[in-house]
Amino acid sequence: MTAPSFSKTGLVCILLAALALALTIALPAQAQARRLRDLEAALNGPKPVPVMDALGELAGMDDPAARRLVLRALATSRDPAVVDCARDLLLLRNGMMANSARPHYETGKVPPILDLARGEMVFVFDGPIPERVKETLRREAASRFAMPIREMVCPWDFSAASVPLRSQYDMELMLGAVISHLGTTQGRCVLVTDRDTYYPGRNWDTGVSTAFGPVSILSVRRLDPVFFGGRPNDSTLCERVRKVFIHELGHTYLPTNRHCPNWDCVVHATQSMADIDRLTDHYCEPCGAIIARTVRDVAEGFPLEPPH
Repeated sequence: MTAPSFSKTGLVCILLAALALALTIALPAQAQARRLRDLEAALNGPKPVPVMDALGELAGMDDPAARRLVLRALATSRDPAVVDCARDLLLLRNGMMANSARPHYETGKVPPILDLARGEMVFVFDGPIPERVKETLRREAASRFAMPIREMVCPWDFSAASVPLRSQYDMELMLGAVISHLGTTQGRCVLVTDRDTYYPGRNWDTGVSTAFGPVSILSVRRLDPVFFGGRPNDSTLCERVRKVFIHELGHTYLPTNRHCPNWDCVVHATQSMADIDRLTDHYCEPCGAIIARTVRDVAEGFPLEPPH
């Protein structure tokens, strides 16, 4: 069989057709990228109405980058109206059906909404979390915060937070994903994951929380000495988990995510595993007083209003 031959004119026509096809694909993609940049800028604006308009457009896009922007807005916004808007839009996008009482999902479509009852703590275990770690968390929650405890296996999809080039998960996007599945938020949700995680601007991180909010995320992956080539050590692992848990839950009861400047406070900032090992396991007097008052207010059902 002989290969087909083309005239010069035929080859030019083929090349022009290929170029036109490439432009047809590239130009809409460039326009979409420009629009995403414009909407991202709108999300950072000071007025809530343009922000919510941008969220509405982003939620309607069939684009993973648009979904990540909505999740990031959920995790970072301090405006309750913006948070509610972003959460509702994601629920609608995921196939939620609404009724007059509260949102609910069509059976079998997406995971159920998690309602946090007044004053309760819900541990959501994502992945194979060692039983010794679970027991450490149960004991610390019961003794330090005296909250009713509930546990569940994580039903949520964090694929939008995956960053394959880093083989890690973006904690800010994971935080937004958890918030997007919360119904009532009168308690605290602690997601305990074995995924390797980082926070934007950092190489890795072991915890993140919403200030004066309902969610903490704790990653045990790097807290295990084995991750950095050490020998298995249950005592070290559980002690690190305990400190990170106390630290992150403290953020949920404090009015900002700023760290305490006092090294003798578990809410002090950490930049390395050595810092976590050096960290104390208790709150300083000023932080402890605020946290105790907020824990009481949450248990009694008072709405939290961060100071302006």
